[in-house]
Parts: sequence; C-alpha cells; structure tokens
Amino acid sequence: MKSLSNITVDPIQIHHVPLEDGDLIITLRFYPTTQVWCFDVEFNEKKVNGLKCSLGVVHSLGSNFPFDFSFGCTQNTGLDPYKIDDFESRVKFYLLEQSDVQEYRELYV
Repeated sequence: MKSLSNITVDPIQIHHVPLEDGDLIITLRFYPTTQVWCFDVEFNEKKVNGLKCSLGVVHSLGSNFPFDFSFGCTQNTGLDPYKIDDFESRVKFYLLEQSDVQEYRELYV
C-alpha cells in the first residue's frame, strides 16, 4: 500500500504514479459548491471518471484494475473529505497495490 503524499490545496490536480504495468494518472477535483472531492483514474487506456473520495470504501472493484484506492482519516472523525485542505490536514489517500487488492477480493468473493 502506498500513500499519495503530494496532494495540495489546488482544486484540480494531476498525479502520475509509475507502476510495474504502466503509468497511473489520478486527477483530483474539489467542488466547492458541494464541498466534495472526486477523482478520475486512467491506466493503460482505461479510464474511470467521477469517483467520490469516501472513507472506508474501496473505489474501483468493478473496474478490474490491478489496484484500488482507499482513504483514511487521521483524526477519526469519520467524515469524508469536504474541505479544500483536508488532504493536508486529516485525510490520507492510499493506493492499494495488486497484492493488497488480491487479499481484499479473496475476503469478499
């Protein structure tokens, strides 16, 4: 499991994560009107748009990516990211690698 640690307060951010099978592109977007963070994922010519950043949820099980995403809260509030600075203060964005995803999927098959 990797943590994306370079998330800033910019409302639109593009992060490139090199993986063994290719380059993962994550586009994070903050929507101030609804106070929500969402993200798009692009990997090996496959794209999924509009995933909401939610705590305690794996986000792309139905997409058959060899990875997944999870969000954690360092303050145990249980609140999804809703402020522009949440990733700098209380929320962590995790990339679950292939071994993590295989272990998780075996638990819920």
